Amino acid sequence: MYSLFMNKKTRLTPVDFLETFREMQFQVQRDVYEFFNEFLNNLEDSLKAHEKPLDQLEENIKGEFINEIRFVQCGHIVTMHKEDFIVLSLEVKDMGDIRRSLEYFAHWELLQSLPQVCPKCGERSGREKRTRIGKLPKE
Repeated sequence: MYSLFMNKKTRLTPVDFLETFREMQFQVQRDVYEFFNEFLNNLEDSLKAHEKPLDQLEENIKGEFINEIRFVQCGHIVTMHKEDFIVLSLEVKDMGDIRRSLEYFAHWELLQSLPQVCPKCGERSGREKRTRIGKLPKE
């Protein structure tokens, strides 16, 4: 967010930034995700209204997940696709620290399906999946 104020190409003044909050409805109770999404939508509208490029905003807040499926026995990864994210929801209860939360987020989960044949080695095995962070937002 800091670079939105400092980059000459996309400079957003504090007054412009505060306009984003003026458009929000504070009388309505909502969770943090709803608030954050409304804030980002209003910030995007403000940037458009001031003819500022949106790529700087996306570069600073958007990350990338990588979803993977692998065979348990041989470890071959057979499916991998990327997906953009803005909000990362982590388990915090009983985790102790952020590292354990991130490890839990990216742990492998066994898929409940019949064993299949790995197309890379021909071995019959169960499969597991995980989602991991491929790219973090810039700031």
